[in-house]
Amino acid sequence: MAKKRKLNSKNPRYSEVDNNTPTVLEKKLMCNAKVRDANGNIVEGVVVPVNGVWYESDPIKVVKEEKWWKLSGIKLN
Repeated sequence: MAKKRKLNSKNPRYSEVDNNTPTVLEKKLMCNAKVRDANGNIVEGVVVPVNGVWYESDPIKVVKEEKWWKLSGIKLN
């Protein structure tokens, strides 16, 4: 019996489509971060954009908001 081989193709025709990708609500530029070299020195003139991304069904955001309301003692009516 022949051994099954792993498909080693980058062809998109053979890749599986993932329909469970989250829906992006908002993508916001937070800041431009400075880049450091291997020694820890800041490289002049080189910055990297740092983006904040919010998703439609983000369970972490919901948990953090619930904890924040409980810890602050604020009562919502």
